[in-house]
Amino acid sequence: MRAKTLVADNQTERSFRDFSQAIEMRPNDPQPLIDARRGVYRIERIIQAAIGDANAALALGYQPGLGVQPSRFGGSLHGNLQGALADFDRAVNLTPDESNYFERGTTYQMLGEQDKAIADFTEVIAFRPATAAAYFARAKSKRAIGDLRGAEQDHLTGRIIDGR
Repeated sequence: MRAKTLVADNQTERSFRDFSQAIEMRPNDPQPLIDARRGVYRIERIIQAAIGDANAALALGYQPGLGVQPSRFGGSLHGNLQGALADFDRAVNLTPDESNYFERGTTYQMLGEQDKAIADFTEVIAFRPATAAAYFARAKSKRAIGDLRGAEQDHLTGRIIDGR
């Protein structure tokens, strides 16, 4: 979660290190490979590395359809944000959980659809109120629409949850 928070705060180098540590700590678990560096890869456009992690997760027995799906790497990493959004819409409809709402929210952010991003991050918070990354991400969207007071409040809440 700290690594996801760092991605939302645009601290890609630190988040990549945290994600890598999570993968090292759980080498036989495919989930960290799926959750882990995807956000950093999307920001940095490191397509081959993302595909490598997705393939490694599949080799460890990851079953698409259980939360985040490796097939969704394609749309978001190849610049097809509308395709990624369609994938995330399906994921939210099939499995309306905090991970799928968070991913769709970040896609809405990249598309400039801040109101929809805020709604999705609010869903993440409803599922798991102690998710600092959702507060940081929602703060970013609120800042983008000019809600500086709301952004400041969300950022502060995220910092409190994150312990800093």
